[in-house]
Amino acid sequence: MRQTRAFVSTLGLLLLMSSTSQAETDHQAWTSAGLRYTLAPDVEISLTQHARWKKNLAQLDSIMPELGLGYGVLSWLEVASSYRAISERSDD
Repeated sequence: MRQTRAFVSTLGLLLLMSSTSQAETDHQAWTSAGLRYTLAPDVEISLTQHARWKKNLAQLDSIMPELGLGYGVLSWLEVASSYRAISERSDD
């Protein structure tokens, strides 16, 4: 119990220190959402949309749609291939 309390206290202190020391930095995020569809028992197709945000999450930096196809060779092994198109915002 004491170890958990000490860990949580230390983690909270580190997060507080990092947020105050990085107050002037640009916060960024990479988000994604996707869909998967099973074509056959061992074949799956997927579509994923990635987005990168910058300027403290206020401006879209790039979008990346990704299309993939996977084949389950064994219960523990899948062979897959994906194509990702990248569109980046220019800073003009």
